This record gives sequence, C-alpha cells and structure tokens, in this order.
Amino acid sequence: MIKKLKTWAGWLPTIILPWAATEQLVEIAKAQDVEAVSLRAWLLFLTANIGSLVFAPRDQPIARFQVIVAFGLTALVEIAIIILLLLKR
Repeated sequence: MIKKLKTWAGWLPTIILPWAATEQLVEIAKAQDVEAVSLRAWLLFLTANIGSLVFAPRDQPIARFQVIVAFGLTALVEIAIIILLLLKR
C-alpha cells in the first residue's frame, strides 16, 4: 500500500512541474511588459532542476523516468522562459 502511494505521489511533480512552467511561459509570451518577471528566479529554478536531474535514482526505472520528465522537461521550459525574457527586455 505504501509503495503504491509513493509511486502515485511520484507522478504529481512529473505532471505539475512542467505544466506550471508551461503556464508561465504562455503568460510571458502573451505579456507586453515582462519587467516584473524575475529573470534571476527563473535562472535559480533552472539550476535547481538540473541539480535534481543529477541526483536521479539510477536503480529504480520508474522513479528515474519520473525525475527525468519532471525536472528535465521543466528545465527545457525554463530555458525557453529565460530566452523569451531576454528577448522581450
């Protein structure tokens, strides 16, 4: 029971993190003024996600996949956010 709960709980960040970053990317793309959006914060988020990828479990295939999707996909979206912020400033 606990093992199943952990597996299901592992899917939450796998879905939520890239989704949330994508929502922000869409809002930044639509915005006329992005001066209030913190470039530094997005750089820190990107750094944290890359760090999380480095520590992904290697012996658990499902958990590794979840980490790669959660943090890897989110990192790609964050790179797009950073590029978009730099282009719009």
